[in-house]
Amino acid sequence: MRSKSSDDDARRHVHPMEVEDESGEVDPEPKEAQAARLGRTVKHDYVIRAVSVAIVAVVLGIALVSADTFINAVGALRTFVTQYCSWWIVLCAFLCFAVCVLVAVTKLGTIRLGGKDAKPAFSYFSWFAMLFATGQGVGLVFWAVAEPIMMYGGTPFNAPDPLFAGDTALAWTYFHWAIPAWAIYAIVSLFMSYARYNMHKDTTFRGTVEDLFPARAKRPVGIVVEILVVIATIFGLTTSLGLASYQFNTGIQQIFNIQTGQALQVAFVILFGAIATMSVWFGVVKGIKNISNANAIISIVFVAAVFIFGPTLYILGVLPESLSVFVDQFMLMSGFTAAGIASYGDSWQAFWSFFIFCWCFAFATFTAGFVSTISRGRTLREFVGGVVFVPAAVCIVWTCVVGGTGVWAAMSDPGIVAQTTADSSMGLFLTIDSIPVVGGVLTVVATILIGGYIVTSVDSGVMALSNFVSPAARQSRGFKVVLALCITALAVLFMVTAGQDFLNTIQFATIAGGIPFSIVVLLMGIQFFKWVKHDEQLVERGMA
Repeated sequence: MRSKSSDDDARRHVHPMEVEDESGEVDPEPKEAQAARLGRTVKHDYVIRAVSVAIVAVVLGIALVSADTFINAVGALRTFVTQYCSWWIVLCAFLCFAVCVLVAVTKLGTIRLGGKDAKPAFSYFSWFAMLFATGQGVGLVFWAVAEPIMMYGGTPFNAPDPLFAGDTALAWTYFHWAIPAWAIYAIVSLFMSYARYNMHKDTTFRGTVEDLFPARAKRPVGIVVEILVVIATIFGLTTSLGLASYQFNTGIQQIFNIQTGQALQVAFVILFGAIATMSVWFGVVKGIKNISNANAIISIVFVAAVFIFGPTLYILGVLPESLSVFVDQFMLMSGFTAAGIASYGDSWQAFWSFFIFCWCFAFATFTAGFVSTISRGRTLREFVGGVVFVPAAVCIVWTCVVGGTGVWAAMSDPGIVAQTTADSSMGLFLTIDSIPVVGGVLTVVATILIGGYIVTSVDSGVMALSNFVSPAARQSRGFKVVLALCITALAVLFMVTAGQDFLNTIQFATIAGGIPFSIVVLLMGIQFFKWVKHDEQLVERGMA
């Protein structure tokens, strides 16, 4: 929601007959005119939709015909991509961070999104608040506790003194969910924002890369790029829906002290998939917004309660210690690829940096659209500072408080490490159980929070996908429903076919989406730097 001061500032620059959209852009180009200018056609939009859904249908078909063939293929492919692509994903993550720093500290940071006279539509407070909300999600709730507990049992670079084992465990979690992760989101959002507001492209990924190619190749390349984006997003959301539903099921087990079977786990996936499907069909935007706001409030209350009733002094002490380890080991972490590992089953990297950064690339597809919409009028220096460091700070605080409490519990009861390693969804609830007085209440709160994040993640992802594939065609409620059903069906498929190995197998969905999209991001970066060499604002100031 905009602040009053922001609205007043923006309107002073709007002629009474002019129209301002949600980003603060005055007289946004009508969709039909923009589609005609950029060569977008309804036919191309339908091709992207059809091919994307067909790819998902093929995957579903293979699994339904022969589950064993499907699982064996997933295992073989994961072995292959881990062996040959883990170095690439780790390198890409570091390059995203390096480019963010380059943009922030050089003349490029003075470029303003939307032109030199563009004004932000949101105050700093509102902008940071929305970035804060974007920085919380299913992945952080699941892994911010499980990862430090599992890392406490051992990391690639074990601390020479066992006293620092907890600091090292938290530092690795900061590395996976804070700076590099948000650098990935920021750089994809930055490339899209510049293309949208400074190069007058539409809000699609094809618009960020197609100028690299000859006129004859632009359309086919653009279609392929958009299909890769759709598949990456579908597979990334499949992982989120599957993991979060699995953790929700664990929460139900803890609340009611019962053991549930696979049938109930599948039922929860279908339930949350159905809620998201109904949301996109009926267009209950206000309801989803209210759930998002509730998620943010519940998250703050949850973290505050853990901090107050948990090991407060340990949390206060471990924050500077773990941050120091993170800064000291950052380059070593950034370059670690587990070179020489032939089987993903033996690779630490496959289950951590490789998987998580693939997930970040897959999630960046729809994060970019949202961040772009709220960031017009910011300089690139403001953009990088706000999008990378504000959400990263939120992630570090969350991880230190909740994950640090998990490490404290593991220090008192080493059995927690073994239980979490065996079932990572237990990490959060074992940690909560260790908190006196409010442990039972927090278990209920955490389970509700997980459910809320599932619904908002799938809903926002589907809405973003529908926008990417509809620059010319009308956004279709039917296609949004098909996307939601595809995500739900894939999550159910992985859960049913993988059985006890579900948590490991479903990670492949994210890997399958993240690796191809990382190549798209590379092309986006090449195009961005070709554009900014001749940026109008830099030319006008004699800096180009």
